[in-house]
Formats: sequence, C-alpha cells, structure tokens
Amino acid sequence: MKMILQNVKSAGSVGKLLSTPTNENASETVYPRVHCDYKYLSERFGHNSKDYARQFAHIYAVRLTKMRELLTKRIRKKWLGVA
Repeated sequence: MKMILQNVKSAGSVGKLLSTPTNENASETVYPRVHCDYKYLSERFGHNSKDYARQFAHIYAVRLTKMRELLTKRIRKKWLGVA
C-alpha cells in the first residue's frame, strides 16, 4: 500500500479508487454509433484455389532423393554377393 500512496497526489483519492462502485450514476449514457463506409480492397490477395495436393511436393521430392541415396548404399552393402 505504501507504493500506491507514493504515486498518488492525495491520500483521500486512494480510498475512492479502491471502494466498490456506488449507484450515483444509475442511468447509463447511450452514445450513438458512428457509421463508416467500408470497401473491401483485398480481393486480389485472396487465394481462390483449394488444391493442396502439391503443397509439400518439394519437401517430399528432396526426401525421396536423399532416402534413395541412403537406401542404395545399404542395399548394395547387404546384398552385394547375392544374385
């Protein structure tokens, strides 16, 4: 509490801030909503195609190439003398 009192100008305002709200202002103020015109300009950035078939094709191609090299070495080492 000491830290709060150091930053506040008067000690009387602290009690007011920490107390429960009163019904002094029972009627709520209604503010009118401001209308704003909106134009959607992002259509050209949209992705219309839903085809995800080739989404990771480059990753699978690299993986296949690397695995082929590793497997070819292991196959030759294991099955070298077998006809």
